[in-house]
Amino acid sequence: MSKELKPTYQDDEIDLFELIETLWKEKVLIILFTIVSAVGGAGYALLATPKYSVSVNYIVNPKMPASDASDASDASDASDASDVVSRLFAQLPAGWG
Repeated sequence: MSKELKPTYQDDEIDLFELIETLWKEKVLIILFTIVSAVGGAGYALLATPKYSVSVNYIVNPKMPASDASDASDASDASDASDVVSRLFAQLPAGWG
């Protein structure tokens, strides 16, 4: 007994009305899940212990000459500022600059 093989076609279309109807029927479950997730996330955010710390160490170099405002020009201030910035970047740990 041999049966004739016929190709089967799948319906690849998405019926938007059926999708909206399904979502509308399950609206209570969707709203409940959203509320539970929001309350859980807010509770964790408010009650969790923060796990971060910050520390700053700076050293004042006494060998740097103090700038005299009366005889300093804008160009020398700019070069002094770039010198300070380059010194700071030179002292940063690897990967920070």
